[in-house]
Amino acid sequence: MMSKDEFPSDYDRMQFCSSVLDEAMSTLSGEDQNDFYLSLNDPLSSRILQTMCEVSSPEKICEFFKSMSGRYHIIMKGRFSSYILETILKNAHSIAEALEKNKEEGDQDENELKMGPLLNNMCKELKGKVQDLTFDKVSSFLMRAFVAALVKNNKSHQYRAIVDELLKPSPDNTLDQWIQDPLGIGVLVSLLATIPSEHQSHEKIIRFVLGMKEPPVTKDAKEILPPLDITKAKNQVIQYIKNPKTTHLADALVNNMSKDTFDLAYINIFRGNMVEWCKAQSSHYVVINIIRHSTHKEQFILMYNEMLPYMPNLWKTNRDVLIALAEQCCKFHEYESDMIRDLVKNASTTTSSSSSTINLQTSSDTSSSSFVHQLLYRNGDFDATGCILLSTLLQFKVNSTQIIYEQFISHVTKEEFLKMCKDKNASPMIEKLLTNPSNEELFKNLRYRVIKKLSGNFADLAKDKCGSHVVEKCIFASTSKRKGNIAKELVDKEQEVRDSRCGNIVWEKCRIGKYKTNANEWLKQDASSTFNMFKDILEDEPEDKSKPVKSTTDAEKTKESEKKKTDKKGLEKKRNIQLMEHDVFADAPGAKKAKISKKNDDDDDEGGRVDLSIISKAMSKK
Repeated sequence: MMSKDEFPSDYDRMQFCSSVLDEAMSTLSGEDQNDFYLSLNDPLSSRILQTMCEVSSPEKICEFFKSMSGRYHIIMKGRFSSYILETILKNAHSIAEALEKNKEEGDQDENELKMGPLLNNMCKELKGKVQDLTFDKVSSFLMRAFVAALVKNNKSHQYRAIVDELLKPSPDNTLDQWIQDPLGIGVLVSLLATIPSEHQSHEKIIRFVLGMKEPPVTKDAKEILPPLDITKAKNQVIQYIKNPKTTHLADALVNNMSKDTFDLAYINIFRGNMVEWCKAQSSHYVVINIIRHSTHKEQFILMYNEMLPYMPNLWKTNRDVLIALAEQCCKFHEYESDMIRDLVKNASTTTSSSSSTINLQTSSDTSSSSFVHQLLYRNGDFDATGCILLSTLLQFKVNSTQIIYEQFISHVTKEEFLKMCKDKNASPMIEKLLTNPSNEELFKNLRYRVIKKLSGNFADLAKDKCGSHVVEKCIFASTSKRKGNIAKELVDKEQEVRDSRCGNIVWEKCRIGKYKTNANEWLKQDASSTFNMFKDILEDEPEDKSKPVKSTTDAEKTKESEKKKTDKKGLEKKRNIQLMEHDVFADAPGAKKAKISKKNDDDDDEGGRVDLSIISKAMSKK
């Protein structure tokens, strides 16, 4: 089957597509049902027409869409014909935009068809058939696509009418009937995710899902309703979370609650039950969603303290919950040091059942190494959730993360490191290590040690799907001399690198050809690229552009400029002091500063190291 780019010209493509759609429309205009089904519901014909609806002109697609009028409900129930209509509905918004653009450019006749009126016509035709189509195993998916098309095209009255018909109270249309049918649950989830939360229909769906009575009916779809008291539906929400068949409906509720409703739900429904829900495989996904939707710092602190006693179990079975906690630690800058300490402790207790506590003064290397090893590996392979968790920890802004990095670099062999760079689960973690913006100076030496471990293997990595991304990050994160060394490795095996798809992308993206012809010029340009990459680290926070700009005189500008220079010097001085302090152990009696031995970046030694014994003693005293 020909693709869009295989036609000699756009004109030839339009002519060909128009001919095919004209033939299909002639079949639709006839009364012979056999011809109709042969044209639209045949597998091959359906696939051809689906492709035509993707590459034809917007005017022709609208004409074809109109020709289906009167048979929309039949087409929606067809096993193969439904795909044709689904393609048109999914592209309805882009088709409408293309028609509007053609109109502005004068390429469209005023009398040409428009997508909005056609959607209105379809909505009228389906009136009274919505319930039947929603619970049909084929057309149910078309109903979701149709509502989404109405929302994208701002047809609020139309999708409100569909929701009203769907949720109309009757003995044959109860909540129990909806949640007992997987199709019904899927439609409710889709409606919650699709319809705007500020629209009255959205709250109507939530009230229906929670089994709550509706407020008095109003004609204004945007009228502000009284706050939703979700505490009245506590038992219903808990039932959804505990039932494996309805947990994704509970997820949809959490995702689409307003901030006030979520805060109310957390205090009265979620709090105190999250540990219990973590014990079930299905409901623990809801807990992850609840944690990720925490709205403020104090709320997250409550969540963290509730989950803290259960962390050893989460470490063994549900590490994705730990990922959610780590993400929020990073977001609110709370419990970063505590979480790392708790995770290291859990790793230690897992490997040594005879000891319930960690003596970091004597075995900090062992515990941290065990922690990193357990994160990375499971059953001999790299563990996806463990690698994601470690990648998240890399974003923490506390110096305690250096313990993990030191042990990670020291205990992983070169062979393991190369295997890690080529693994889809582990390579993103290496990329985070190379580009971590949380503490530039602290991880400068660690980056060097990562790049040194990979030295001599960059050409091989560049040819790999995952390894190529690591090579790019190494180039952008290196100093000029190391950049040149990496580029030289690639140039030495140019043919081998450029013959592979991934290697050629690295070659072009990093402009290695420029290095080959003029190395000095390439190093200057690449230094500029590196500066832009870490611009958010090197510069102060950008000013808030939402605030009005005040006019200033030249004298005021000079004064302001001097003030900024003074502030910047003070900030740099403060930052240099903080780099030598360890946040986790700052308040420990007798705690000493972790000393980083500075060496020449180009030495053969593996960069600076933190004196872990000092840190371990401080932690044990604390």
